[in-house]
Parts: sequence; C-alpha cells; structure tokens
Amino acid sequence: LFAMLALGVGNAWGAESLVYTLDGTQTGGSQDYATESDITQGDISWKVTGNTTMNPWRIGGKKITAVDRTVYNTTVIPNNISKITVEHGTANITVNSFKLIVASDASFSSVVSTLTGTFAANNTITFERPDGHDWTKRYYKLIYNLTYTPNSNKYVQFINAKFYSEESTSEPDPDPTPDPEPQGITVKAKVP
Repeated sequence: LFAMLALGVGNAWGAESLVYTLDGTQTGGSQDYATESDITQGDISWKVTGNTTMNPWRIGGKKITAVDRTVYNTTVIPNNISKITVEHGTANITVNSFKLIVASDASFSSVVSTLTGTFAANNTITFERPDGHDWTKRYYKLIYNLTYTPNSNKYVQFINAKFYSEESTSEPDPDPTPDPEPQGITVKAKVP
C-alpha cells in the first residue's frame, strides 16, 4: 500500500468478491462442436464454440489438429476483474494449449493481457490480473487449442468461468487520466 501511495495511486484494494459466473451447465445453443453459439447469461452475451446443448458444455470436435475453440464475451464486463477461475470436468481430447486474452475492444485487436494456463482435466485453473494491468470494462477470450484426429467427437467439459473483482477500501483516484496499458505480456497462470 505504501508503494501505491508513493506512486500517487489513490486506490487501495480489499477482499475479492465474485461478480459474474458463466455457467456451462445452462444448456442452449448448438450441438455442433464447430459452431459458435450465442449465449446470454445475466446482462453478458457470449460466443461459445462447442456443444452447448450438453450439461456441462463440451468444447472439442473430431478430425481436428491444433484447432482453436473459443469462449468469449461480446458484451463488456464492467468491473475491474482481478481473477478468473475456469472449472473443467472430464477431458478426452488433447489440449495443446489453454490461454486467456483480455482486450479493451470486442474484436480483440487491442490486447491488454495474454495469460497462458496449464490445462488439467477435473480441475480449476486460475488466471490472475498481472500487476500494472487494468481489467476494467474488458473483453475476455478463453482459447483451447485442441487435437483429435479420429472421426468421433471428443471434448473438454466446460463447467464454469467465475470472474472476481477487488473491492475498493479507499477513496477513488482524483486523477481520472487513464494509465497507459501494457501490451502483449504473457504471464503463466497459477493452477491450485
């Protein structure tokens, strides 16, 4: 806190609170693994590539080699998100990589952060906002890079993604000038 005050940062942060959950057990959309479904939960709209008629959702496919499957919001999440947890169930497909991209625009052309997680089935992966990054009013894209070459669908079960925000414990910063945003930083995610 002293370092924050010495640098002229006016906000001190307290406990994290859950502000939004993308629930992969609410079914709807498409059963096609290669189709992007429009999903709206609460006031937030999403695009999910996978079978969203299953409970939980299945992200995957067949006859694919190093193919990206995505889950991303098309409506801004207004809070300053500090942490995102992504819970997965069974996985019977090869997950080559799993990452989170945070952007200031819905087209993801202005990337604020890129974080890489280590995927593990039946586990929760935690992505934490890097120091010095602002995740207020942002768009979030989860990218699963998958491989399964036989002709039958295989998948990762997407159970949920939970978004947490830190609660402010002091007065807002009197200087409304936004801080410059770092670009293109990759940070390893923490796996509990």
